[in-house]
Amino acid sequence: MKLFEPGNMAEILSSIAGNIFGMKMLRNLKLLGIDWPDKIIKSFKGPKYGIPGVRKLLKVKKRPLVGTIIKPKLGLSYKKHANVAYQAWMGGCDIV
Repeated sequence: MKLFEPGNMAEILSSIAGNIFGMKMLRNLKLLGIDWPDKIIKSFKGPKYGIPGVRKLLKVKKRPLVGTIIKPKLGLSYKKHANVAYQAWMGGCDIV
């Protein structure tokens, strides 16, 4: 049985922690470590561009890169989503 889609870190982390860190019944919880099987490690090819490549694509050399995630992810019309993205770019975000 194939448990995880190769290279899908979001799926893997969701399976490990999911919403457990947000449960009100838990007062303290700490994930101390994870031992990754070689098969999972090998499913990640590494970054396509790396930070130098992203800086080159964005033409940003010396300052920090600024990014944001549009919230809510669901429920916005495509026009509202596009407007929020546009406002973020006009406000100085490099990655939206």
